[in-house]
Amino acid sequence: GRSHVLAVTAGVAGGRMVMTWGYSRGLHRGETVGLAAGWMAEELRSLVAGCRGEGAGGPAPSDFPAAGLTQRELDDFLTSLA
Repeated sequence: GRSHVLAVTAGVAGGRMVMTWGYSRGLHRGETVGLAAGWMAEELRSLVAGCRGEGAGGPAPSDFPAAGLTQRELDDFLTSLA
């Protein structure tokens, strides 16, 4: 049996992300899970587009959670090292 009512697994194969959605047909309709998968795919496309956009890249505050820095503070610190 399934340990969760909805299970999403993802990985990269052949340079592409592959996601598998497992669900109980007794609890969910295939159309509903399909919509959720479509929304997830759209959010991931948006995230990737943002990562490829102008000025994207470099460290983010979430890369150093113990430091408690804002993005501006982190950028200023990195600039001071250059």
